[in-house]
Amino acid sequence: MVAASGQRIDPATFRAQQAGQLAWSTSATTTSGILTVTFPAAFAAAPSFVTQVVSGSGSAIRATVLVLTVSTTQATLRVDLNASATTSGTVHWIATDMS
Repeated sequence: MVAASGQRIDPATFRAQQAGQLAWSTSATTTSGILTVTFPAAFAAAPSFVTQVVSGSGSAIRATVLVLTVSTTQATLRVDLNASATTSGTVHWIATDMS
């Protein structure tokens, strides 16, 4: 099997992955908020967890995501808004079993 980037993936060692997205919204005066991702299926050990802000609304879309905790069943994130005009957005996430 060959990945889109050209890296070879060995099916015998391919690791379980789950992915999804979370929508968030806030008032113009809020500067951060907590989001929780609940994995559809539990991992055997805490997975590697990566996030990316992919969209937003407002005149100046600036937001960052900090992963606070990761367990076998969920991850907790904090979204920090760097511009008060950012009022909503979407965070995509990928969790990969590294055991």
